[in-house]
Amino acid sequence: MRRQFTSLILGVGILAYCSSIFAQTTMPTSYNPENKISRAQLQKDLLAFRKCLEEAQASLYRYADKKIMDRRFDAAFAAINRDMTEREFYQILTQILSEIRDGHVNAFLTRDFRNYLNQSAKLFPLKLRFINGKAYVLTSPLQTVSTGLEIRAVNGSPMSKIIQRLFVHLTSDGAIESGKYWKLNGQFGLYYYLFIEQPAKFRLDCYDQTTKARKAIEVPAMTQSEQKERNNEKAGTTSKVDKKPLRLESLALPNTALLTIETFDDGAMEKAGQTFSQFLKTTFQELAEKKIQDLIIDLRGNDGGANLGPVLFSYLTDKEFRFVDRIEASTDKPSFILNYTQLSADFLKGFAASLTSDNKGRYKVKVESEPTLAPQKPQADAYRKRVWFIINGETFSSTAMFCDIARSQRRGAFVGEETGGDYFGNSAGEFIVITLPETKIKVLVALEEYWMAVSAVPKPGRGVIPDYPAQPNIKDILEGKDTELNYTLGLIKKKRPQ
Repeated sequence: MRRQFTSLILGVGILAYCSSIFAQTTMPTSYNPENKISRAQLQKDLLAFRKCLEEAQASLYRYADKKIMDRRFDAAFAAINRDMTEREFYQILTQILSEIRDGHVNAFLTRDFRNYLNQSAKLFPLKLRFINGKAYVLTSPLQTVSTGLEIRAVNGSPMSKIIQRLFVHLTSDGAIESGKYWKLNGQFGLYYYLFIEQPAKFRLDCYDQTTKARKAIEVPAMTQSEQKERNNEKAGTTSKVDKKPLRLESLALPNTALLTIETFDDGAMEKAGQTFSQFLKTTFQELAEKKIQDLIIDLRGNDGGANLGPVLFSYLTDKEFRFVDRIEASTDKPSFILNYTQLSADFLKGFAASLTSDNKGRYKVKVESEPTLAPQKPQADAYRKRVWFIINGETFSSTAMFCDIARSQRRGAFVGEETGGDYFGNSAGEFIVITLPETKIKVLVALEEYWMAVSAVPKPGRGVIPDYPAQPNIKDILEGKDTELNYTLGLIKKKRPQ
């Protein structure tokens, strides 16, 4: 969060990275996903991968001690017992990264493979929505498959087992699963292709909630362009209304307002002609003028960006507060930087200058190097009435950090799903992308680990758990109903005097 690079990667991972690739036109590729890479090359890359993580990944031993991680690295090296495809090697890397339990670390396929996935790979054709561990058809390019169907099995494998197999390759903070489900919501077909199988067709065991009947359906694997073309044909020419990422709306319920913050990404705000500080200033002035009694802050889908949490919370409190307790690093001189990245010696110099040794083998970021380490001042015209936060598994990174403080300070009630970020903190600050020398697969490494200034909670390794769990059912989603918002409005009505 302290450097410009962070906003490019923070909180995205392979899901958003690959989603952006699929949205682009790419040059033709002759890439063959079945081409093998020699065992010696793969072992060399795994050793480089291990060296970089052991030396500089700040959260490597946050959830598992060194002995456990050593065994996992050793087992991965032993698994490279033959020549492999890029996909097979990628599966080994992603399983290690998932076991670190840091939602920010990720590995990225080579450009040629990504182009192939965009142009030629035939994938599972349905977009799914996962609700309470069950999978429902959200969109379908095929007339034979209607939306709303529950998919209970694919090619004879129960969906529960498929989810388990995919989860071991997906990263998340601690033991949080809500963020992993949202990754499946976005790219189930991609993950199925990469981590399970690449069939020409899929046999689906389905359940129709409307007719209460089970049915078997067979669907073909389809390329991204085929799926897009057919979905466009089914959707027709419905126009899409673009909304700004920061919005304040008055609601039908008197003295109630909805503040939607879709992102903490400065770039996205700038593109929409908005600035966070000015928007908050005018927003909270308007709340005071309208004498708003209940403010709903919608943070669903906000996966972070810049560290704007302290600014937002300063408008919600009337007292000084701490935001970040400490920021730690494993090393002040990552030796591999010049060999595996495009960063210069100037980066190394600046990074080292921002740290001081804790005399225990770790390093801490100096207070003067990171403003969020210092005590934070409240705004003079801060909002003091009731606050409600709507969250889900995509509420991640710097946005989850804001939720951590709001929860710790008991500033309001939370509605929805568990946040995707660990309540006690996560990787943030300095990130680097290394390129493995042989395969050219890229890996995101977090040089710094943030620890939030929060009170203790009974569930370590978890996010902010909502006071009022709420998830829509598939019918509400397809009908465009906002279940979580409606539930929150119902809570507000109950809280108000009759």
